[in-house]
Amino acid sequence: MKALAEVIDGHAQSSPHAPAFLGREELTWAQYAARSDRLAAALVQRGLVRGDRVGVLLPDGPGVHIAFVGAEKAGLTVVGIGPRAGPDELRHLLRLTEARALISRAVHRDLDLVSFVAELGGQGLPIRHHLVVQAELGEGDSLFTGTVDTADTPATAAAGCPLSTDDVFLLNSTSGTTGMPKCVIHDQRRWNCF
Repeated sequence: MKALAEVIDGHAQSSPHAPAFLGREELTWAQYAARSDRLAAALVQRGLVRGDRVGVLLPDGPGVHIAFVGAEKAGLTVVGIGPRAGPDELRHLLRLTEARALISRAVHRDLDLVSFVAELGGQGLPIRHHLVVQAELGEGDSLFTGTVDTADTPATAAAGCPLSTDDVFLLNSTSGTTGMPKCVIHDQRRWNCF
């Protein structure tokens, strides 16, 4: 079984102009691979290392999938945060998973996430990087509309080491209907079967 990033990169090589996503924005396999590569490089450049956890709070669409694959290529574990999460759930999940980074839009449900993430870093959470992204992680020429680092980053970062199919790929949050959300652990084998 191949890792998800390997499958996407393979399609980008064999069928670069074929559609990977259809909908409000069409995305080819080549664009999908290139955008996830750029995100992986940005994550590694910020000093995140293999096994670090990165929260992803994005609405459904190509951007969330690009974020998952970019994190995989960088060797990071995704903390999937549902779009219905409010500030209490977001704080809880970032603390529970000890996420070092968050990928999101600048505003989520009227919450200024730039200020909120800086506040969380000031409260002792290990979050150190907030990557604020455009609509679908790559609209136009730029991935990011801004980046907020809540602490100094190392001058040099280790090269990303992609995850394998047996590594923890995703900590997916539950809906939290009976209390605070919990996390379900997925490796890629389990995720692909799901």
